[in-house]
Amino acid sequence: MPTASQPALHHAPSSSWFSRRMNRSNTRGFTLIELLVVIAIIALLIGILLPALGKARNAARQTKCLANVRGMGTSFLFYANDNKNWYATPALASASGNEAAFDTLKPGGFTCDGAAAYNADRWSQQNKYGGVAGLFSTYQMGDEYGSESPVKANFGYYPKFSPNPPKLGDPMYYLDGRTKTCMTTYVDGYGGLVCPADKVDRFYAYNRGSTDMNAPAYERSPSSSQEEHQPRIPSNAFEVISYNISYLYFAGLKLDEPNMISAVPFWGDETNGPDNGTSAFYQGGASDTSGNTGFRAAGAKGVNYYGKVDNHGNAGANYVYTDGHAEFVSESVNDVFFKCGGRQSITAMKPGRDHFIQTID
Repeated sequence: MPTASQPALHHAPSSSWFSRRMNRSNTRGFTLIELLVVIAIIALLIGILLPALGKARNAARQTKCLANVRGMGTSFLFYANDNKNWYATPALASASGNEAAFDTLKPGGFTCDGAAAYNADRWSQQNKYGGVAGLFSTYQMGDEYGSESPVKANFGYYPKFSPNPPKLGDPMYYLDGRTKTCMTTYVDGYGGLVCPADKVDRFYAYNRGSTDMNAPAYERSPSSSQEEHQPRIPSNAFEVISYNISYLYFAGLKLDEPNMISAVPFWGDETNGPDNGTSAFYQGGASDTSGNTGFRAAGAKGVNYYGKVDNHGNAGANYVYTDGHAEFVSESVNDVFFKCGGRQSITAMKPGRDHFIQTID
């Protein structure tokens, strides 16, 4: 016991007591409210950044696509320089006609809405040669490549080139007997045939050499005569087929068009519809009122516009022109390219000239 002359001693806490206090302080976790605040902040930042990242990604894809079409334009220019200024046209050398047909066109001989009488049969033959794929390959086996006995031997265009389904390595022929495609020596690989933004493509059975140009309109769900494919860059000529190509082509143009007053387009982004002849750019859905087919199903503003299902959505498409430049087009394709007075109208070269051009994909 302390005496009156001795102050009371205060005992210091033991070291174990300090350890327990420090341990409790160091191991204290987040409260539920703090955790929810952190999660909310992270979610907010993600919500702000994702749209910006998405726009940047789309812009990068659109830029790569623009480079694709510009590069392909250069390849077509080389072809034209070696072939009397004609751009590559699969059926040009067929028995359907000859180049002289264009020389018979007289200025003022057509109106914008008039019917061309000269040799129009030749241009209806382009789809029989495989459309755009026919410019690069006579095989066009696509996903069937590698099969000794193709399950879908009647699909694609190759049965039109040969009387029997081909075996791997067999020579293939155009309808006029040629075995060499137009663009074989003018491209270095097939990477430029696929747009990086192209997620899906339709394969239309009517393209099996049919002469019927009234292709079925685009539908939300593929019909029994269509197939949906994930486009991929062909590694060889066998895999070159319409659904592995993201672009369309205006067949029938010359580099030195008479009376050409401005550069005109000839290669650009396709739609997911059958871009052949008058069925191009969802024209096949013009009379649709159900909302299940044509441009409405594709999410386009109307016929002759691009839809949400297309390479760059309904924003528009990249095109390369006869003077070599490439640009993004967002207006109605018909109003810009084919309408009298259109700012880049093919018709402006000579009245009625557009009747000798067929859109193919």
